[in-house]
Amino acid sequence: MKNMEVEIEEKGKIWRNKPLTEFKPEKIEYVGKKKIPTAEVQVEDVKKPEIPEHGSDFSRVTLLYPRLKELLNLFGTVVTEAKFKIGQDGMTCTAVDPAHVGMITVNMPKDTFTEFRCDGESTWALDIENFNKTLPKGKPKDVITLSGSTEHLTVEIGAFKREYTLLDPNTVTKPRIPEIDPEFSFTMGQYEIKNALLTAEPVSDSIRLTLNSDGVVFYAMSDSEKSEANFTKDMIKEIVTPGGVQVKSSYPLEYLVKLFKAMKTVDEAKIRFKDDYPMVVEFNAKGSNRVSEVVSYEFLLAPRMEQ
Repeated sequence: MKNMEVEIEEKGKIWRNKPLTEFKPEKIEYVGKKKIPTAEVQVEDVKKPEIPEHGSDFSRVTLLYPRLKELLNLFGTVVTEAKFKIGQDGMTCTAVDPAHVGMITVNMPKDTFTEFRCDGESTWALDIENFNKTLPKGKPKDVITLSGSTEHLTVEIGAFKREYTLLDPNTVTKPRIPEIDPEFSFTMGQYEIKNALLTAEPVSDSIRLTLNSDGVVFYAMSDSEKSEANFTKDMIKEIVTPGGVQVKSSYPLEYLVKLFKAMKTVDEAKIRFKDDYPMVVEFNAKGSNRVSEVVSYEFLLAPRMEQ
């Protein structure tokens, strides 16, 4: 076999894979009557990045690992970067996709965390895709701790610890939150809604919802196929149709499929909409600490209008 060497250049330094043939035999030292092998290993000091001590904007929060993964997956459906604000009342974040079709708002009161410390308002600007990909793996009952200031974030879960350099918050756009308040709504199991969306996905890129006092219909159609899911009022937890009026509107299916795939720890969803008007999808999940406090997720989606 040839003696192969590979050199890797990283940040101005040359790193070389040292061939096995260059290693010397182990040195044998005699201690009394015993032979004790000792490996001659040279360890180069690695200088870690300097992370400042706790400042006035230091925050530390602990929550369930599945809840954090759900949060990251949810924002990953519309954006690659997001700003999380930590204040005395809890953590909030709002993000909108570049096309301004979908927007997500999350509110996590401080009592929904198993631990919450806030020395002053912090803003954690995250590269969602990279953070989600490199996050240490955890189990369903594990808790995960995030701590840091505006520049740096430390993640701890079990025996694992990971340090991140955060994005400049000024480079992450803060979306303008529109006043959207459709008065027609229905509340039902998120599993049933997700199945209706997944059934329609191969048929069309949009789905039409029709709601009246008798129930709701999910309908999708193409030139050769159609999909329909009809949920009667006895299959729905709550229906709100002021005046008994029927409403209908179409929405891009891709956004809704990603949304409901991301939400795994909630049992039901509330969908509010009206004729050719933005949809509001609301999820409420129990916090880590108190049953009375909930994590609220709100997803706004623009309608698909006929040309």
